[in-house]
Amino acid sequence: MAKDKSSGEYGAEGGRKRAERLSKDQLTEIGRKGALARWAKEGKEVNEPIPAVYGSPDSPLRLNGVEIPCYVLADGRRVITQRGLQQALGLSTGGGSRGARRIPALIANLRRKGLDVKDLAARSDNDIRFLPPKKGGNPALAYEADILEGLCTALIDADKGGKLASNQKGLGERARILHRGFAKVGVIALVDEATGYQKDRPNHALAEILDAFIAKELRPWVRRFPFEFYQEIFRLKQWDTSDLTPNSPKPIEVGKITVDLIYRRLAPGVRNGLTKLTPRSEKGYLTTKLHRWLSSDVGDPKMEALIGKVVTVMKLSDDWPDFMRKMEKAGIQRVSDNLELQFPEPRRLFPGATTAADLAS
Repeated sequence: MAKDKSSGEYGAEGGRKRAERLSKDQLTEIGRKGALARWAKEGKEVNEPIPAVYGSPDSPLRLNGVEIPCYVLADGRRVITQRGLQQALGLSTGGGSRGARRIPALIANLRRKGLDVKDLAARSDNDIRFLPPKKGGNPALAYEADILEGLCTALIDADKGGKLASNQKGLGERARILHRGFAKVGVIALVDEATGYQKDRPNHALAEILDAFIAKELRPWVRRFPFEFYQEIFRLKQWDTSDLTPNSPKPIEVGKITVDLIYRRLAPGVRNGLTKLTPRSEKGYLTTKLHRWLSSDVGDPKMEALIGKVVTVMKLSDDWPDFMRKMEKAGIQRVSDNLELQFPEPRRLFPGATTAADLAS
């Protein structure tokens, strides 16, 4: 019996026969162009997908029993797949273009309810098209991996503040599960481990971190540490605060604490990089404040954000041991200082500092 072309059966059979005549590479190219065409229809930019050079579906990011496919792209960015992130949070992944908008829609909803979502709205709109390493794979959508930390924090805060609808309560718990999985190590380190990138990571990767964090010239002094940072140190240490003012000299111990809480936790090698750039006086003191070497576009914002996190944990703590336990639980960890790089000799000195505390503040 002749097939009715209008029924779709003829077209399906024709498609199968055509596919049989095409090579695997030809089929891959057709799939790639189809994906680009769909994205164009959805109003997305249709730039060529960025190839992933590390990662596979068999080596996902594993967080407390939850798995999210992850990759390292050719430009060094660590990414997690959009679909995997939605599944990890318990969001539906269906619905075509509408399904791909579930995370941006969720963040927009939280912002309308008054939650401070910081840069999550812009980041969730900036998904990345990439090509998995497996030959024959089709392009996929992903987010930069560190969006996970901000997203989990926002959902946990929303749950605590009663801003999640009754059918969204599971999102808060899923966020806690994921957050516990990366709190102690960090998402980037876990992606590097899962994809195998940590074994082949180029030696200049840490140099690139320093290039982003550290300025080329010594910058003018601006107060970087809020007074409450020192107030909380004194409170938790149970020190006398009767003479404590924003401009009062601080004990040398405060400088050591500042280096440990902030500079040792910024990024790998940054603390060593800052101290290598800063000469010492005849008495062995650093001759300028370390933060004057931080870059304005990366170093300063990262340090400001870290100080904010540390002060928040301080305020939630009863004493110094309790504070250090909460820092550990919050995942605000020291990072490696094992970095041997050549640094230029500083061109200018700042002679006014006399104590370690003065230099750190």
